[in-house]
Amino acid sequence: MIASAPDFGSLAPKAEAFYGVDNGGKGNDDPLYGSAGIQFTADTRYRCGAVAEAVWRSASGRTTYQYQFDRPIAGAPATRHSAELPFVFGNLLPGGFLGGPWNDTDRKISDQIQQYWTNFAKTGNPNGKGLTEWPKFDPRSRPYLEFTDNGPMARQSLRPEICNLYIEALKETIPNK
Repeated sequence: MIASAPDFGSLAPKAEAFYGVDNGGKGNDDPLYGSAGIQFTADTRYRCGAVAEAVWRSASGRTTYQYQFDRPIAGAPATRHSAELPFVFGNLLPGGFLGGPWNDTDRKISDQIQQYWTNFAKTGNPNGKGLTEWPKFDPRSRPYLEFTDNGPMARQSLRPEICNLYIEALKETIPNK
């Protein structure tokens, strides 16, 4: 059982169905997100919590930007939490925990993401000349910027099926004052 009651409360059976582990299922693997277990961990520890916070912050009038980083650390089979750090800081080192054999695509992605982060640090807005528009988060359409091997792409609603379920489960456990 992947989807536990503390994470999804009474909605755990729906989460188990989403991950493909209901009725003894072995889980739904995904080429980008990994095995059902890895998806569950990333969704409940990072991704869906970030979506929930972005919904609440932007609904309160706070400018919010959301992203997903798809590129794995060089030589790794898939991306993971913190994979963007060498790219953000331009530390494409040949070895170490976040190091590897980098290529021209990695260097291009690093340059782009550094431009976004620098713009944001300077102005509070990551956008700039020559960059794909990074949309402000809106709680209804939930736009985000996805950093892919083919460059950044504006998208809508990151993993809505499971993140909406996660947010509903939060509402069960967090009192509304």
